[in-house]
Amino acid sequence: MSGTGTRTCDIDPDVVKNLEKFRFDKSKETRAMILKIDMQKLCIVEDKHLEGTTLEDLADELPENSPRYIILSYKRVLSDRVTYPLVFIYYNPDTAKTDLKMMYSSAKMVLSAASSIAGKVVDLTTLDDLTEAHLNSKLL
Repeated sequence: MSGTGTRTCDIDPDVVKNLEKFRFDKSKETRAMILKIDMQKLCIVEDKHLEGTTLEDLADELPENSPRYIILSYKRVLSDRVTYPLVFIYYNPDTAKTDLKMMYSSAKMVLSAASSIAGKVVDLTTLDDLTEAHLNSKLL
């Protein structure tokens, strides 16, 4: 059966390289990689890279009607320590076109595996949920 399946899209080699750098960066700031699918090339590419950002600023950078993937590292203050979890966010707004939703949904697992962020996947359908409280509730 090998070789008979079709993949919806590939991951740009620069994204793979930048994901590796992002994962091992020791920054103490909230930072994010926003990724999108280039529909012409059927390839996941980097849309924006944010350093020293806030979740509110991140939400402002996302389109209201188009899905995106976000790799996020943010400062999480717990009672006894501070952590910087790496989170894979799949933003798929209800208002997005059906064909975009299907394309992004089908490529989600490929990108999630490539990002090596096992178990820290958060699905969002509205930017109102891009809050620290919501993220923390998903990371328990």
